[in-house]
Amino acid sequence: TRLAATVNAKPADGSLDGTLSATNAIAGNVASGRTPVRALSTRFAWRAESIALDDFSAELEGGATATGNARIGLGERAAGGRWTLDVRDLDARQLYAPLVTTRLAGSIVADLDARRRTLTGNLVDRRFPGGLAVEFAAGFDDRMIELERFRARSGGAELAGRGRLGRDGQRTFALDA
Repeated sequence: TRLAATVNAKPADGSLDGTLSATNAIAGNVASGRTPVRALSTRFAWRAESIALDDFSAELEGGATATGNARIGLGERAAGGRWTLDVRDLDARQLYAPLVTTRLAGSIVADLDARRRTLTGNLVDRRFPGGLAVEFAAGFDDRMIELERFRARSGGAELAGRGRLGRDGQRTFALDA
């Protein structure tokens, strides 16, 4: 990662409000140890207890875009945060090389608190005959990753289920599909 960033900010009603834009000169695939974000921009409001990001926009490897907003808690008693993103033209292979080439579009929501993080998504690639769709809801904490639900569809085929993976030394798991 090689970032070049511009921040413009001014005090406003107990916060610091402004804009941020950044570019990454050496964006790349996660499998190669790089960050797949080429550029991003956002408006922000930074208060003592949180940062709000509005009009967030990112350009990812392979021409994908992500837009949305975020609320990020700050401090010891932070309530966590929430990211809401809409993605377009997301190529899974550009993010992580072992995956297949896609052009996914849809939404991803991340809820982050001090104890548990959850991630939900609904992504579709209509280029495949009959379409390709992935829906999921997952949560994790220090002890367990829980795939609360997943459903993958392609053409007339479908796979759905749920699962758990321990994060302790034994890595116990369960999968119901």
